[in-house]
Amino acid sequence: MQTRVIAVAVQNPGIAGNLACRIPFTSPQIGTASLPALRSVQSGALRAFSCAREHSDVVSSQRLRRKPPQHEFIRPLSSSSRKLDNFSSTATLESTPSEAGTLNEAELADLAVDGQVISKETRDLYEGVLRGNRRSVSKAITLVESSLPAHRAQSHQLLSLLLQRLSRPSRTASRRTSFRIGFTGPPGVGKSTFIEAFGNWLVETQNRRIAVLAVDPSSSRTGGSILGDKTRMDKLSRAENAYVRPTPSGGTLGGVARNTQEAIMVCEAAGYDTIFVESVGVGQSEVILADMVDMYVLLVPPAGGDELQGIKRGIMELVDLVVVNKADGELESQAIRTQTDYRSALMYLPPLNKYWRPRATRVSSLSRAGLDSCWSTMLEFHRAMVESGELQRKRGRQNVRAMWRQIGDELIGRLKRSNVVEGLMGTLEDKVRSGEVAAGRAADVILERFLEDEWKGPVGRDGR
Repeated sequence: MQTRVIAVAVQNPGIAGNLACRIPFTSPQIGTASLPALRSVQSGALRAFSCAREHSDVVSSQRLRRKPPQHEFIRPLSSSSRKLDNFSSTATLESTPSEAGTLNEAELADLAVDGQVISKETRDLYEGVLRGNRRSVSKAITLVESSLPAHRAQSHQLLSLLLQRLSRPSRTASRRTSFRIGFTGPPGVGKSTFIEAFGNWLVETQNRRIAVLAVDPSSSRTGGSILGDKTRMDKLSRAENAYVRPTPSGGTLGGVARNTQEAIMVCEAAGYDTIFVESVGVGQSEVILADMVDMYVLLVPPAGGDELQGIKRGIMELVDLVVVNKADGELESQAIRTQTDYRSALMYLPPLNKYWRPRATRVSSLSRAGLDSCWSTMLEFHRAMVESGELQRKRGRQNVRAMWRQIGDELIGRLKRSNVVEGLMGTLEDKVRSGEVAAGRAADVILERFLEDEWKGPVGRDGR
């Protein structure tokens, strides 16, 4: 009898505790055993209960009744994280939710960045992101997108913690490296429709966990944005293993938001192994996205040679894959011809690296025809980049360029907040407007006065 009670306790400590505390002396399961025997049973159950509570593979009695225990082991959640979203236990990453979820109170209390103790709010947010909590992921992305100095300091601490976690060696042998894919294309090509169909197909058939960072254009006058991508991706946004985040571009050139790269890191830390980034459209300056993702995909509609000429050569030189969308119905023949045209055009462009030559394929977002072939091509690209080591080198170069972009953005932000600059701005703007002072000379004056105020001393043009 004692062996049976211990077995139950290991699988469900809650049941074990109840057995240990409430076994009646006249229970029909154990008959009229002697008092020492009953005490032995009760003691064994309590020991098993205490032992099982020390392990992290705990299963609630409710879930045990619903499914066999050997298939439903989940990580214990803290009292502040009882309503976390479910995640797939088979989806792996540099740091999967199941791995990242093994956080105890001592680890959380010892979290620090540059010798500074992390606040409870940041620790709770960090823990929620690692557990794959959608609300925590959304709050973290909102935090990194904020331009307020206090929020920036908190976001830097959070990102440092997430980066440390992602860089740890994985204990999961079957883990897979995340895949960052950027989508661009002319307006009306059906980017959102394609991502909706493709994302659902990956979730349903390929067991992927998808995060979509959809960047919507912001008004140049009011700065507002409609953020309608989540509405257009209705089914994908409700999928259990998908997360859709619309973000305003904020007027940033490049078709992406200013902090898209940090948002990608947050999604990867939350366990999403496939990251889609949708830009606002294609144009002469819409190339920064290619510097944030592993694979740059250009979506084009079925059309003739005029469409090919309308795409900037700079974009074509950066793409890894051209996808002809709307290849169905009456447009299918045109899609085949367009695919052939792009294949020929790509042959005359130098490849970005020696491990991959850009290709062209066609799909139908309505019938899902060609999605399997498109995904196979993407996986072939990803495999070639990972095995050659080019993916790691490429991400390293992207991180360095992101650092310089952040330096530029931070300097401009500090300059605009400077009291000295604010005092000069009105007078200099009037002189530039009237033609009395050249714009370049006014910029030099502002920078010199700003640097003098920032570093409390005159700074020459050579920076010394």
